[in-house]
Amino acid sequence: MIPYIFRDYNAPEAESRAALLERKLKFLREMRAGLQFKLSGISADIHSLEQQLLEQQALASSPAPSKTLTLR
Repeated sequence: MIPYIFRDYNAPEAESRAALLERKLKFLREMRAGLQFKLSGISADIHSLEQQLLEQQALASSPAPSKTLTLR
């Protein structure tokens, strides 16, 4: 079912169909652009968290530095 926002009841039938398709196409393209923007933000957050986890794992697996002093 087509949402009411796409309908133009005052336009002639043939013109109305073309206008309906144009409005629907514009709406879907705008939705896609918005979703792509949100998805890129989510991807950046995922990348950041993965980097933080890798750094934490590297710190946890590295040997602790020796705290003993050597005298010469």
